[in-house]
Amino acid sequence: MNSQQIKYFLSVAKYRNFTKAAEHSFVSQPAITKQISLLEREIGLLLFQRDKRSVVLTPAGEIMQQALLEIQNLYERAVQEAREIDRGLTGRLRVGYINGLLLETIPLVLNDFSQTYPQVEVSFECLSFSALKKGLAEDSIDLGITLLLDVYNRPDLQWELICAVPDGFVFSRDSWFTRQKDLTVADFREAVFYIISPGECNVDELFHKICQLHGFLPKNVRYVADPGSMLLMAESNQGVTFLDRLTYDNIANRDKLCFFELDVVIDILAVWKKNNLNPLRQVFITALRRFL
Repeated sequence: MNSQQIKYFLSVAKYRNFTKAAEHSFVSQPAITKQISLLEREIGLLLFQRDKRSVVLTPAGEIMQQALLEIQNLYERAVQEAREIDRGLTGRLRVGYINGLLLETIPLVLNDFSQTYPQVEVSFECLSFSALKKGLAEDSIDLGITLLLDVYNRPDLQWELICAVPDGFVFSRDSWFTRQKDLTVADFREAVFYIISPGECNVDELFHKICQLHGFLPKNVRYVADPGSMLLMAESNQGVTFLDRLTYDNIANRDKLCFFELDVVIDILAVWKKNNLNPLRQVFITALRRFL
């Protein structure tokens, strides 16, 4: 199937007449008839019921018409946006990022991007994991910055790896752990852990696997909605949290915390809805990588 066949098929479906479709497509009637026949042969389906008086879409043809109209609209929108970009970068990009993730990096990226592309309107929104996924699904944001654990099982989304960073346990400098020599993972078996709720993100599964690999199951796990809440509990010496190194390095008051690195890495992603064709997305991802 090629773009010409799609064009001809939609024209015949619209006018219900091969001759009229050929006139509006500026080709001969035999030419458009041939292309429709080739298309039907390729997909193995009859798309039109034909007789001397009328042309009617078959049930398969009706499904194809709906799907190909969506594809045609997406294509036309992409071409229009690409042409605008070619004339000079303009437009709007809405970015959502997880609360606590890249806290120091985001302002730097926004400042640099705004100076480089002054005609582009960029908005940032700090969100929970569930709110970010909802924003992508409802097209209220164009791009999300989140963890692979949160989106790997979402077929409606596409993503691109931004970086892979170590995970670790984070705790207060006033905690018992800072006074231990040769600290190991097993020393955390009695700790109170604060991690993201399973209803928000799939990090709970990874956390328990890491503990099992080191011979214990955590006895006291408490769930919170976002990394910011986890860090608050760790800083106030209420327990230990499970966090990636990049988020930790972006904490303004990390001098009050300690990071115990684990032998595991986590992927941080730029993620978007498959049918979101905003051409500014890739430009922003490239800019973001320069600061990581």
